[in-house]
Amino acid sequence: MWNARKSVILSIVLLYTCAAVLLASCFFAPFVIQRLTRTDGSYTFGLLIFYICVGIAFIAITLLHRLLHNIRCEQVFIPQNSRLLRYISWCCFVVCILTFAGGFAFYSLFLVCAAAGFMGMILRVVKNILSTATALKTENELTI
Repeated sequence: MWNARKSVILSIVLLYTCAAVLLASCFFAPFVIQRLTRTDGSYTFGLLIFYICVGIAFIAITLLHRLLHNIRCEQVFIPQNSRLLRYISWCCFVVCILTFAGGFAFYSLFLVCAAAGFMGMILRVVKNILSTATALKTENELTI
């Protein structure tokens, strides 16, 4: 029978899988970007954007791992989770800005920019909902 605990474990496994794929992409990125570029300047710029975004993605993965650990320990409505969601959303917005700048050299990055911006907005909404729920839970715990 499927339950919340198995769902969290599946999320953690998928998170590790994403981290492994991201790490592997670091090795293949120079070859892929070289095929997509026409000049040395755009190749260097593309690699720079890619590796900065990978660093930010690993920060987001680490934060998401902490969030999933809290949920696994049944600590859902705590202020730390709202902070983690806020930091993850900021990671998305930073990637959005970087890929917007890179979109002028690689037009396909505008799609990544839109996806990262949209994901950042969704995370902000979820963070606001979680913050409100945490405040309600705290208020209810204080009520006799």
